[in-house]
Amino acid sequence: MQPVTFILIWVIVWWMVWFAVLSFGLRQGERDAESGAPDNPQLVRKALMVTAGSFVFTVVFVWLLGVFGPQLRAILEG
Repeated sequence: MQPVTFILIWVIVWWMVWFAVLSFGLRQGERDAESGAPDNPQLVRKALMVTAGSFVFTVVFVWLLGVFGPQLRAILEG
């Protein structure tokens, strides 16, 4: 697999997981009254967790694609 393909898969996975994780750990009472934004969203911590998790997921996905890719292609082609 080309490095650019790996990076593109990782970026797509990163963004999907990022939007899913943004709301984790927030409580109703921890919002600014004027803007409605959380007082302490812990974005750096969440970004590090998302980066590590999406990298591991992408490595496993690419590995599985390499192992089972030819079999999937044969099944799809009939």
